[in-house]
Amino acid sequence: MNRTFRHVNSVMVWVLSIVSIASFCGCAGMNPMALESEPGTLELTSKSVGLFTLMTSNQYKPNYEPDVKSIEVISQGTGEAARYRVTKPHSQEKEHCFEYLISVDLPPGTYTVGDVAGLSPEFLTIGSFRFPVGASFELPPNAVVYLGHVDMVNRKLNEGEQRSGSIFPLIDQGVSGYADGTFDVSISDKSNADIPLFEQTYPELEKHIITKCIMKR
Repeated sequence: MNRTFRHVNSVMVWVLSIVSIASFCGCAGMNPMALESEPGTLELTSKSVGLFTLMTSNQYKPNYEPDVKSIEVISQGTGEAARYRVTKPHSQEKEHCFEYLISVDLPPGTYTVGDVAGLSPEFLTIGSFRFPVGASFELPPNAVVYLGHVDMVNRKLNEGEQRSGSIFPLIDQGVSGYADGTFDVSISDKSNADIPLFEQTYPELEKHIITKCIMKR
């Protein structure tokens, strides 16, 4: 009886953790990715589309792969933030990395990629992370623009550096490496591989010319 109670109690704690961390990641009121809407609905009359690939890994605690749930984009003109829902990685390698195809639709202007937030569930332990990319880009009118490749690698924190996530809950954040870890973020141009990958995954892009303007940190 006591064993059953403990099991039920553990499951309830796990479920409550999922709910609270989902709130932490900002899962409510988010925008879908531009290319995950209904086929044929990509319109460039009032908005432009930015494309980039994102790869996340956890070198510090390899069993806890950073699974991205949302990405924030901030307008440098108005300061307003839009958060986009990330549903699933395009590819993944166990205990190595996740790769995502990111597409954001926004009015022409200058923007900054803000916080990337997500989870690392492992059995009854769930680590959570939230870390800014801090890269700027510009979208011209009526355009589809390739913005580059973002690499985020979690490693052990050095004094004075920003943590990958909160220190609470202590056990979850400690074993996942986000309480005493930080992300190294780098931007690169992988357009030769990335643009064909986007076009293969989203055939609608074949109707559009994709220009290139790599974002900068």
